[in-house]
Amino acid sequence: MKRFILSAIALWAMSAATFGGDASEYVRLLSGADERAADDARMKLEKLGAEKELIGALDNAKNARLRDGIIYSLGKMKSAAAYARIAEIALREGDKCPAAVLALAEYGTPQSEKDLRALASKNCAAAKTALWMQTRPQPGLNEFDEAFFANFDSLDDKRKAEIFRVAAENTAFKKFAMQYNPKNDRVAAAQSFALARLDFKNGEGAEKIARLAEAFPKYFEELALALASARNSENAIIGLIKERKRLGARAAQIRRCSEAESALLEARFESPDSKFDRFAADALQNCASDKTIEKLCGRFAEIKNSDLPDAVKILTEAMKRASDAAKSDAAAALKKSSLSADDAHRKAAARILGQS
Repeated sequence: MKRFILSAIALWAMSAATFGGDASEYVRLLSGADERAADDARMKLEKLGAEKELIGALDNAKNARLRDGIIYSLGKMKSAAAYARIAEIALREGDKCPAAVLALAEYGTPQSEKDLRALASKNCAAAKTALWMQTRPQPGLNEFDEAFFANFDSLDDKRKAEIFRVAAENTAFKKFAMQYNPKNDRVAAAQSFALARLDFKNGEGAEKIARLAEAFPKYFEELALALASARNSENAIIGLIKERKRLGARAAQIRRCSEAESALLEARFESPDSKFDRFAADALQNCASDKTIEKLCGRFAEIKNSDLPDAVKILTEAMKRASDAAKSDAAAALKKSSLSADDAHRKAAARILGQS
């Protein structure tokens, strides 16, 4: 009887957390101007299983990064009610929204596989990766020990890739995944996505993925996607950007890595590198926010004419994500800058202001 009462209390508490004040507070934060708080709220709602609240927030997300996070959360929850909407976004946007494509893999159903194969047939890199993810590790069923991994090289490549895909997380597998040096692209890609799903607190898995990408450049897109989805990969991504490695910029672009904003801004506008500029500019369009607005709008008239096309694209996207205060300051700075700027800069500023 005592156990029954405790269980009932636990169930009541869970229900209250899910449908009561906690959830409503997270929903409020989800629709607020603070992007980091909104994303934290999204993850809390996922843990609470607040499917209805996340679906309601999907079409009203204030920026693309938050929308992608909501999509991926609903995929992790295997939300049947959200499937059609997620599939529609995945099929329409493909590699422009890898979160939707990877979310399909979380469902692991015949329909999700059919949709992923349709995308893969159109050469969608995220879909090809997602098909690798369809078979998920099950705790206790795919446990391998050090003795097994000692004979790993005796396996054929197909089996090696499968092991990386399904092996349950344990000490032996984590150690092996960090130490193993693959001999071909396919196994390297499978190893990278294994490293991405393993829980490395200090980002060691991301560092290993970066080294694999250096060794296997043919699978650049797949390994960039693995790096972007790896746990605690922000420091590795920022380090690569500082070294002017395009893998870092591409991973930041996919992840919408706001932590990389300063490094990308410095790379593109303060110490540009012709071989890296395009990657940094593309990534900034996904990552730029208040910092970029403050940096570029304050000295807009000083931006080189050759850099104006990138600046317009980046600032237009940054204005969509920025706080109201930052937008107001940016508009004032652009208008002031236009007074003493040449015709090209005045037209560029007008385009930014007109689209914000």
